[in-house]
Amino acid sequence: MHLVRRRAPLGWAVGDNWPPEIAWTPPRVTSASDIEEARRHSGWACSGKGCGDVLRRVISGVIVAGVVGVTQAGTSAVAAPAATVPAQGSTQTAVLHKAPVRLDGLTELVIRRIEVGDEVAASKYFSGKPVEDPVREQQIIDSVRASAVQLGIDPDSTAAFFQAQIEASKVVQRGLLAKWAADPSSTPTSGPDLDAVRQELDELTTGLLTELVRVDHLRHTGLACDVSLLVATTTGAAKHHFDRLHRQALAVGTATVCG
Repeated sequence: MHLVRRRAPLGWAVGDNWPPEIAWTPPRVTSASDIEEARRHSGWACSGKGCGDVLRRVISGVIVAGVVGVTQAGTSAVAAPAATVPAQGSTQTAVLHKAPVRLDGLTELVIRRIEVGDEVAASKYFSGKPVEDPVREQQIIDSVRASAVQLGIDPDSTAAFFQAQIEASKVVQRGLLAKWAADPSSTPTSGPDLDAVRQELDELTTGLLTELVRVDHLRHTGLACDVSLLVATTTGAAKHHFDRLHRQALAVGTATVCG
């Protein structure tokens, strides 16, 4: 695992409790925009085994100062851990902490769907079918709305999330088709059957709906959701070696996760 600081972020000081890879205590933040600002100006780059755990420790320090401000504003940024109180006369002193909910699983499925966009692009390159498919798109949105009602999650938020997945796929398709048109030597040798690819997309839809149910509360926690999403997307993009095009698609696909 490699974590390097390309340039010193202003206002950061040496911290005594960070692992050897980390020699800085993050600045105070009080809003989600501060998280994005810290990410853009911190100069941190992380890759390799253990990257996600280290980033979580760094960003956990970033939100400590922001939790109070967010909570006072009426948003529960970080839920208090559940504890078991020992019965009277018991010698039990252990405190049981509930495992935190993260966005890794949801983000991983978003990434997988983006990767399937490569297959869709290859299929459409050989078939000549257009990127836009409004009938298919509406079928997906109508279906996930109905599923959201059955699952007890907000249908509008769910529809917006899946619309973002559709747009993310189109980012990849347009980018690859433009690349192949400009450089025929880079084109794929064959394209998969689009019906088979769509079956895979339908399976991913089921998985994404399951994850949306699991992280439903976290999606509405403001800063805590922003931090979890930042960690998940940063480590996910590194793990899958995403290039600029696919990182752009990932940003589109995760734009509606928190809110």
